[in-house]
Amino acid sequence: MSDPYSIIKPIGFTVASCGYCGSENSARVYGAFAFKLTCQDYQDLVNRGWRRHGLYLYRPNLRDSCCRQYTIRLNTSDFAPSKGQRRTIARLNRYIKNQYVPLKITQEAREDALPEEHHSHSPSPEPNILDSVRARRKSVSPPLGKPESWHADFIQSVHAADFDKMEGAGWKQFKVTLEPAVFSEEKFDLYCQYQKGIHGVDPASLSRESFEASVARTPLQIHTTPTFTGDNSIGFSGYGTYHHCYYIDGKLVAIAVLDILPESISSDYFCYDPSLSCLSLGKYSTLREIALAQEIKAMDGYGAMEYYTMGHHVESAPKTHYKSTYHPSYLLDPETCGWVPFEKCVNILKSKKYFSFSQLDLFEPRVKGLLITMKAEKRIKSKEPEQASPMDIDDQDMVDSQVQDRDHSESTNSDSSHKRKRDPDSLRPMDYMRSGKRPSLTHPPASTPPPGMMDPNEVTNSDLSQLVIFEHGKAMMLTDSETFKTNKDISSSMRDYYSAVGHTLAPRMLVFAN
Repeated sequence: MSDPYSIIKPIGFTVASCGYCGSENSARVYGAFAFKLTCQDYQDLVNRGWRRHGLYLYRPNLRDSCCRQYTIRLNTSDFAPSKGQRRTIARLNRYIKNQYVPLKITQEAREDALPEEHHSHSPSPEPNILDSVRARRKSVSPPLGKPESWHADFIQSVHAADFDKMEGAGWKQFKVTLEPAVFSEEKFDLYCQYQKGIHGVDPASLSRESFEASVARTPLQIHTTPTFTGDNSIGFSGYGTYHHCYYIDGKLVAIAVLDILPESISSDYFCYDPSLSCLSLGKYSTLREIALAQEIKAMDGYGAMEYYTMGHHVESAPKTHYKSTYHPSYLLDPETCGWVPFEKCVNILKSKKYFSFSQLDLFEPRVKGLLITMKAEKRIKSKEPEQASPMDIDDQDMVDSQVQDRDHSESTNSDSSHKRKRDPDSLRPMDYMRSGKRPSLTHPPASTPPPGMMDPNEVTNSDLSQLVIFEHGKAMMLTDSETFKTNKDISSSMRDYYSAVGHTLAPRMLVFAN
């Protein structure tokens, strides 16, 4: 059998309305359609900031878009559930065991939406279930001083209410399983309930096509490792796209669309029965998927499974902020494609302008304070009336201040020869910032390539000669194509494609050119 390969049709740079803030023509991406995609290729694309919606692949331009979308992922091996997350598990377990108290659960659901410090005042359990609740809390709380027991305790707690593990008579039947990502009437009905009940979507706009685009359509092919024999207990049969389905008493109540890749589980979509909103099924499903990643990692041949990718963190969209409450989480630097601890990125995320995470030093409090002071001193020297307090200065003001101060310093030194030259070996903090030993803070013009992309003008014919295209029913090298030789637009689009996916991935994927 031949090795699997990917087939991609580049779309190019596009501008569209933003799904986060609603602004028109403000979201900029590079896009492509994937007719067929290996799980390894998609894993590598995810690690470069790509995401998929159905068959459509896209990489956001964080610098020039209105809302900056940073890929966020969790290291599942180091994950430790918080008090609120443990309570989310306990709440559903209590519901399955018919110890459901609607007012109590509703209050807990509200508290889970608050910062972690507000969780200390949870309502007291009813007296008749006090002992059982204490026992469950003890079972999901980590033993002190025994970090190696975290995984076992966590996995045990998320499976506590499963039907095949239940120990009490009269419990609801709760089952979670991986299923093929295909259409069914039951899944479609749940999708429609969710869209109407949670998002207020007009029923007339809901169709099988919209379901397929959001929930069922995938370019990924199921792929197993040579040593894998299968695991029927959860329905896992290898890398690929699955529906993670939740059933209560035989009724489908939630669906998660998961891409299970060589290094990570990527969460793509989730919908649930609106009548069960009080159970926080979205938060519960996240915890369940983290546990799934840990379980797959323990299987023979799948030891590389390490991460849980949660899509995008968008600082200007509060609905995405819950993702950073799962620790330890990391954000992808779009320029270096390195993963940076979320805690280190907070100041850059709050910036009004785009900066690479490689510029973290600029946002250190001491450096930021120095820039603010310099701005104030400049106003005093120029005898300008103060227009704003130092705290009102945004990041672009600080950048402009630094650049202007550098220019002023250079011109002053040239005009005043009597001034003593500074010792280059004894740089003050501001001198160090001027020394060129840090990244430039001048924002590039919009005509430059998006962060993390090569300059298409630097893609050589030798680079393009590595591309394989599918044209007129047959595969050939791009440079052998008559269309490429005679059509400058094709040459330009292929350079854009090469710069967007990178020199490692571009030669691996077959380009559909018809």
